[in-house]
Amino acid sequence: MLACNIIKADRVVCEEVFTLHDIEPGVPIQTPVLPESRIDPENTRVKVTVIDCTLRRDQHNNFSVDLILMINKEITIKQPLGPDIQLEYGFKRRFTNLPITNCCPKPLPAKALKRLRCQIFDLEAEDQITLNTETNSFDEILTVTVVVKVVFEDQIPIPVTPTPIPPPPVPPEVLAALEIAAGKIRAQIGNPLFKNALLAEIARIQEFLLEGRVLEALALLTAVKEQVQHSINISPGIRIPFNLVLGDLIAAEKEIIALLL
Repeated sequence: MLACNIIKADRVVCEEVFTLHDIEPGVPIQTPVLPESRIDPENTRVKVTVIDCTLRRDQHNNFSVDLILMINKEITIKQPLGPDIQLEYGFKRRFTNLPITNCCPKPLPAKALKRLRCQIFDLEAEDQITLNTETNSFDEILTVTVVVKVVFEDQIPIPVTPTPIPPPPVPPEVLAALEIAAGKIRAQIGNPLFKNALLAEIARIQEFLLEGRVLEALALLTAVKEQVQHSINISPGIRIPFNLVLGDLIAAEKEIIALLL
C-alpha cells in the first residue's frame, strides 16, 4: 500500500463530560470598597485553560484523568463615588481521579494501549461573583465544563479514488444541429409557453451531451420530437411550420445517433 493512501489521525476510545467547581468564599479585597459598589459584568472576565491532562489506567483497563486548570480573572468593581477598582487574579486548581466511564466496548489491542493519551476537546467556564462591601470581600463560584477524550494515534487507510475520465468532446456538427433546431423553434412556433418549454429541453439535451450522457440526450430529443408530432396531429393548421421544426430535430437526432456507432 502506498504511503499516500494512509492518513494519520486520532481514534476516540472514550469521551467524558466533567463539571468542575471552584468555590471561593470571602476572598479579601485589598482596596477599600465603598458601599453600594457593584461588580461590572461587562468588564469582568475569566479565562480557564487546561495546562495538564494526565491519563491513568488501572490493571482492569479503567480510565481516569488528573486535570490542572490555570484560572485567570480580571474583575472590575464600579463605585458610586470614586474610581473603578481593577482586580487581577491568577492561580491553579488541580482535580484528580476523575473517572472516565463512557468508552467503546470493543477491547483495544496492546499496541493501541501504549499510545493512549488524554485530549481536551472543549471547555466552557461560568463565573458567579457576589460582592460583599461590608466585609470588603467577594464570594466566587466558578463552574467549568470540560469535554475530555481518550484517544490514540492511528494510521487509517483511505480508498483510492480513480481519476475521473472526462467525457469525449462533442463534435461541433452535433451542437450545430441542435442550434439550428432551436433557431427553427424560435422562428416557427408562435405559442410562447410551448416555445420556451421546447427551448429548455434543447438546452438540457446540450448539457447531457457535454456531460457525456449521450443516451439520456437521445431519449430527451425523442420526447421532444413526439411533442412536436403530437401538436401536428391535433392541429393540422400548424403542420407546415411544425414540420420544419420536426425536420431539424430529426437531423439533430441522426447526429446524436452517430455518436453511439
